[in-house]
Amino acid sequence: MGICYYYGLGVEQDYNQAASWYKKAASKGYSDAQCNLGLCYKHGYGVEQNLEKAFYLFKDSAEQGNPTGQNCLGVCYYQGLFIKKDYEQAVKWYKRAAKLGNSNAMFNLSECYFYGHGVEPSFEESSYWREKSNEKRQEEVKGSIFGKSDI
Repeated sequence: MGICYYYGLGVEQDYNQAASWYKKAASKGYSDAQCNLGLCYKHGYGVEQNLEKAFYLFKDSAEQGNPTGQNCLGVCYYQGLFIKKDYEQAVKWYKRAAKLGNSNAMFNLSECYFYGHGVEPSFEESSYWREKSNEKRQEEVKGSIFGKSDI
């Protein structure tokens, strides 16, 4: 239900309702809900913005193996959201998420290799992950166009 309210799928979009449903599911340990609620706290959608809560929700989600949660946790480390910037930790979480097929993490990892953030700069690795990201995003677009979306 949280996703329906978040995106307005079959109901009027309502971030407050989305956050409420995410909280219920997150409290039961559902990693997708933890990640989605973390995004609400990160951006202040339906709840008061709270980067600390966002960080810990992403961490809980990531530690359960959720690739979106892992990418979001990597972003926290990369940008220094609530915690001190730590490019090595960002790369660690981006790699985990990328290996599980998260296209955003693949892109973020390519940027780390390109700029040498948390890893030795490598044009080859950057190009590899950028290409993987592009391929995965094309698959995601095709899936959503032909009704094979995860939602």
